[in-house]
Amino acid sequence: MNDILTKQQAADLLQCSERLLAESIRDGKLKASKVGKRIVILKDDLIEFIKANRYKGDS
Repeated sequence: MNDILTKQQAADLLQCSERLLAESIRDGKLKASKVGKRIVILKDDLIEFIKANRYKGDS
């Protein structure tokens, strides 16, 4: 089963602010779901977000 993370947990894993994470969700870059009043993120979706946003260097 997929691990379910809160915005805060996902932000902690990415070592970024919850605000930056919320912007990525709002912009459609990171998949998330609303459960009641809470926003949750599947760990697999967070991993896909990381892969999709890999730094490619100054090419």
